[in-house]
Amino acid sequence: MTRDAIEERFREWKRLNHVSEFAFRVPDINGLTAMDGQVAAEKYVGLKEWGWYLGDLHGWKHLLETDGPIRALEIGAFDGVSANLMLDELFHHQESEVHCIDPFLPDPTTPQVGDETREDFFRNREIGGHGERIHLYEGLSVEVLAWMISEDGFWESFDFIYVDGSHLASDVLTDAVMSWNLLKYGGVIAFDDYQWRGGGKPYGHPKLGIDHFESAFYPHLGVLQSGYRKIWQRV
Repeated sequence: MTRDAIEERFREWKRLNHVSEFAFRVPDINGLTAMDGQVAAEKYVGLKEWGWYLGDLHGWKHLLETDGPIRALEIGAFDGVSANLMLDELFHHQESEVHCIDPFLPDPTTPQVGDETREDFFRNREIGGHGERIHLYEGLSVEVLAWMISEDGFWESFDFIYVDGSHLASDVLTDAVMSWNLLKYGGVIAFDDYQWRGGGKPYGHPKLGIDHFESAFYPHLGVLQSGYRKIWQRV
């Protein structure tokens, strides 16, 4: 059997068994020097004052960059810069895609969100040239995730899930537990704002929800990064 045939058989086995492209290959990125991704984001419109790409571009490229087809889920799409940069910088295969969930409703921690944010999302999708490879599900994450769990084709179908929606601990925990059912074995789940302290009481911070998720799912989590952002691989 040729090497190409062996690799194709392995890819087919992973597909049939819901095994991520990241399985058996993800390194630990703790301690890597961060690289500012402001230059990579310059062509897009909107408020670019935060985002994984501004502090962790180099680390995420080291961790996630691949030429294989990747299916990503982003909870908290905002202006779409993050989703576009995932396809620009990380997931290069032409069949890679990002599924985004966002209600585009302001809350006390992100009052900037509104109709203009939604318009920026579609404008940035056009600027990025990724077309229908960036999918938008406009609605509350709990409603969209419930639909995905019940809908054929979503169960354990994502290689990468990025939880960056509501900052309330209860919402973060709900997003994490529900989206876990959509993550392939060997896939990666990442959380933003672990060290964010802008929400007053502990229940207004993502940290509390993330910590409870980690406690409950600890046997199935391989730590990849622990800092302002928490990243685990499903093991």
